[in-house]
Amino acid sequence: METNYEALGRCKKLSQEIETLKATRQRAFADLRGQLAASGSPPIMSSTVITFNADEAYKKLKALEATDLELMQAIAEYNEWAPQADERLIALKAPRES
Repeated sequence: METNYEALGRCKKLSQEIETLKATRQRAFADLRGQLAASGSPPIMSSTVITFNADEAYKKLKALEATDLELMQAIAEYNEWAPQADERLIALKAPRES
């Protein structure tokens, strides 16, 4: 089989983009988790109620959603080129249910 240099180049570029997007998505998850944890409940016997900034949580969720969408698109494009570049496909796995 003849080497498809265009496919190889696209896979290389997309691999780098995917790694960057994965890191960005992980930071977005951490930001959202941190914001939600900061709004958690104080001790039960406390007379303090911690406020919850739903707008801020929504902004963080939307940022996470946008990054995730961009990541999934990059993976789909990579997986289209991968067979032509003789590269392994990137597998997607659903999260475990709690």
